[in-house]
Amino acid sequence: MCNITCYTFSYYQIGDCRQIWTLPRGFNDMPQSAWPSDASRNRGSVPTLDTGKRNDRVDWSSSTSENHFPVHRRVGPRPVIASVAAVPTSAMPNGEVNITAQATDNAGVATVNAHVIGPGVDVNLTMNPGSGATWYVRRTYANLGSYAFTVWAADGTGNVASGSGPFSIAQSTPPPAPSGVVAHVQSDGAIMVMWSPGTSGSVAGYNVYRSTSVGGPFTKLTSTPVPASGPLEYLDSDVAPGTTSYDAVTAVDASGNESPLSTPASATVSGSTPPTSDYTLWIVLAIVLAVLGIASIVVVRRRKR
Repeated sequence: MCNITCYTFSYYQIGDCRQIWTLPRGFNDMPQSAWPSDASRNRGSVPTLDTGKRNDRVDWSSSTSENHFPVHRRVGPRPVIASVAAVPTSAMPNGEVNITAQATDNAGVATVNAHVIGPGVDVNLTMNPGSGATWYVRRTYANLGSYAFTVWAADGTGNVASGSGPFSIAQSTPPPAPSGVVAHVQSDGAIMVMWSPGTSGSVAGYNVYRSTSVGGPFTKLTSTPVPASGPLEYLDSDVAPGTTSYDAVTAVDASGNESPLSTPASATVSGSTPPTSDYTLWIVLAIVLAVLGIASIVVVRRRKR
């Protein structure tokens, strides 16, 4: 028997524990290709785990039948995964799509993988570490249609977290990449990114991306595209002092087709952020001087009387 704390869900019973496989959140929605090889759901569906009380780590055995479902406590917090994105969100057939995510963990991230499902595609991809907490994987896709991907981050104790997103492969031609991208450091340490309008009339908006390396990988900064009708600028206020930021822009049309990245523009924030001006002392001093002035006037008038 396994030397772990187990729980029983409904009529699912604890079986012999020989293999350990990490069950992520939303197991019921996972494709069969992502299950462990000895798992089966021929006798009904596996219940969704209550991750607030019980954990997502599951022990499977080759002798465990489809109605056995043992679990044990998770050790420490699960990883934190954020900024999951596909760049571009729409690509041409055989065009490259870069899946990126930010993954952190108190004990360190061990592995990050992406599972992609789409027309004729059901593949697990090993993601590569980039700068900071960034992980990425690039791949080309030939078939037209909509794709969905899920990124799984695991730490050394088997805790996992996931994030997902879509992208598409479309035959329509995306707009050209924007030009004239410049980046300026502001007095408060933020970076203002500006660019020229696209040459194609079908541009609906622009996305802004940042990297700490001129060759990427790039992380999307805009949650929604900057409208093409508004000021073509974006203020990046989350840049660490002493950092060189490489900012690039893409154009997006009304169908969601996204251009390649523009030529990046670089800007370096100084090693220390200048302190903000504090006018409190000057205000207090002005009030004191005003009070003294009024008092002196009163005294002078009283003497004249």
